[in-house]
Amino acid sequence: MTRIGSTTAGLAWAAALGAVCAACAHGGGAAPAVSHDSAPIKVDAARLWDADTAKDPIVAYRLRLENEPNNPALHNNLGNLYVKRNWMDQAIDEYRKAIDIDSESATAWNNLGTAYHKAGKLSASKSAFERATKIDPRYALAWYGIGTIYDEEGDYDKAVNMYLKAVSLKPDLLDPAVNPQVINNTKILAIRLRKYLEEGGSLALPLEPMPE
Repeated sequence: MTRIGSTTAGLAWAAALGAVCAACAHGGGAAPAVSHDSAPIKVDAARLWDADTAKDPIVAYRLRLENEPNNPALHNNLGNLYVKRNWMDQAIDEYRKAIDIDSESATAWNNLGTAYHKAGKLSASKSAFERATKIDPRYALAWYGIGTIYDEEGDYDKAVNMYLKAVSLKPDLLDPAVNPQVINNTKILAIRLRKYLEEGGSLALPLEPMPE
């Protein structure tokens, strides 16, 4: 490759990366697409070479998706990063892309339910969680997610039943290190008691032995 050709290729790569960086800086609304035509693209050089931007995992995922647009895992994991930044519209869009590629991904459906829940769209959230449980009936997180919907709707019995089903499949969901939501879950005592009884526990007063 000639020196001129190498320089031109480098500028094209920089322009693409600059568009990605601009997308990541765009907190609300749809992220602008990377241009593939010959029209010039304005690049903010200061931001392009900013060390923090270069290390941003969102930038890395968007660049990888340029080469692997049909990889559902990349879309799902990028959606997870958007959720952590509270960019719900972008997260929902990525989970939808993952599902379009792999409609039987219980993980993507569950994550879509979580994003809808955080966005306040309870009906859509419940539908997504239910789809995840139909694909994988042992998917504890999705059952727990359905429980949170019933909880917010004020249906105590259904909420506890869903929580109990979830922790029966995955007991460590009661551990805040695994599932931070349990810190705010007011039904935990009832869940633990129900689980204890179902495992053969007794509600009788304790007996005390005498030393022999």
